[in-house]
Amino acid sequence: PVEPPSFAVCFSGATTVELESGKAIRMEELKIDDKVLVRGGKYEKVYSFGHRDATASAVLFSLATESSATLELSGDHLIWIDNTFVPASLVKVGDVLSNGENVVSIKTVGRKGMYAPFTASGTVVVSGVLCSSFVSMQQHSAHLMVGTTKLPVTWHWIAHSFELPHRLFSSLGETYTADGVSNWVDMPRTLIRWTLGLPLALQVLFLLPSLLVLLAISLVVNSYMHMGVGMALAASYFTLGYNWQRLKH
Repeated sequence: PVEPPSFAVCFSGATTVELESGKAIRMEELKIDDKVLVRGGKYEKVYSFGHRDATASAVLFSLATESSATLELSGDHLIWIDNTFVPASLVKVGDVLSNGENVVSIKTVGRKGMYAPFTASGTVVVSGVLCSSFVSMQQHSAHLMVGTTKLPVTWHWIAHSFELPHRLFSSLGETYTADGVSNWVDMPRTLIRWTLGLPLALQVLFLLPSLLVLLAISLVVNSYMHMGVGMALAASYFTLGYNWQRLKH
């Protein structure tokens, strides 16, 4: 894989997203509350930007496909390849993207303006290609690595689970650092980087309890969502049955 000479965590402003109206706009035009195309052909509201800075400059990967379309993103940003999200730095010429097109060339480009929109599913279709809203904190791995051991949890899952409070309370307002990084993201990102720089034993000490908490939260939320759907269906059936009985009499 090509290695970019600088670290960034975003898409370029020249990439495009599709709004619910079907209109394609440049990433730099996207705003909070816009509904964009995400995984599964659905449209979800942009509730935040992990990073939004029109003045920031970085070296990004530029992936070109058979149709001459290009996707520009940082090497740590996660993109859908082979049924999983992997860092863009691991993409190779010949890989098949979510739109069915092969990557025909990979190069690095300097760009000004960095953007990372967050949606409820943690996904977004950028320039026609399914991507994650998130990044890998270990640019050469889609999974959390502790030493040389690959844990069975992906960086996409970790970030999406950790973002739960942000998704729930984003309506209270968004604040950003001077570098355009969401304050919901900045402190956890700094903490994770610090943890990954610790000796192996200390990494395990810090990471395993955190992962267990994230797993518990994920299970509770998923159970609640399924319960909510079931209760909604039951209420609908009850209402329909009640109204049917009234009509009969």
